[in-house]
Amino acid sequence: MWKERFLNHESAKEREDREKKPFFVNFVNFRVFVIQTDEVKKQMSENKYEFNDNTSEIISAALEVHKAIGPGFLEVVYQRALFYEMKLRNIEFTREAELDIVYKGKKVGKKRVDFYVGDCLVEMKAKTALEDIDFMQTLSYLRASNKKIALLLNFGGRKLEIKRIVN
Repeated sequence: MWKERFLNHESAKEREDREKKPFFVNFVNFRVFVIQTDEVKKQMSENKYEFNDNTSEIISAALEVHKAIGPGFLEVVYQRALFYEMKLRNIEFTREAELDIVYKGKKVGKKRVDFYVGDCLVEMKAKTALEDIDFMQTLSYLRASNKKIALLLNFGGRKLEIKRIVN
């Protein structure tokens, strides 16, 4: 029922874009609306999306933290809260892991990543809204880490902002 209501409110351009892409996600009021083509349904049934369980656990924990604390705090507060929430849920992770930046075989720098959860990198922000530079930074960390997927989480807004980035 929600699917029909959601689809009736999209513009012709949005419908055209959705039909071109195999997967369309829109986060509204902490609900995830997923509209899938037949190709995506087939791929998911063949277990080609191996990270869904991992990222859904992280997103669920992040939503719980945002719901309990709300916006307005420094990033480190949300980082500590997510640390405790993932421990409560028995999610295995590494916090503040160092990432080597390598250029043509030479180590040229280091960066600390907020969390590694399996093959997923988690980068956290506490801003009013995410900016393009946040996305680019997370994508660069993802590529440098050789991980498969990253979650960019922004706790600073009224609603938790979530970006899922695949390498």
